[in-house]
Amino acid sequence: MQLHLICYDLRARREARDYQGFWEELRRLGAFRGLDSSWWLERDDLNSTELRDRLGRFIDEGDGLLVVRVSDWAGRWLKATACTPEAA
Repeated sequence: MQLHLICYDLRARREARDYQGFWEELRRLGAFRGLDSSWWLERDDLNSTELRDRLGRFIDEGDGLLVVRVSDWAGRWLKATACTPEAA
């Protein structure tokens, strides 16, 4: 399995933008939250560009989105929260 790190900055959040589709797509893909705006995803069928394009449909043009395929990592104090609207 390829491990991907998905990081985002949803800048329109304070303007009452509805990101429900974004959270639903993360959940559908099987993403897990690592930090507040960082999620882990193990997939073999999608590369980083494809994931970026797929998730990018659900956010505003001014929002930030970074998808990185990870080959080696270390962490501390990470969450293991499945993607739910409550956890978003």
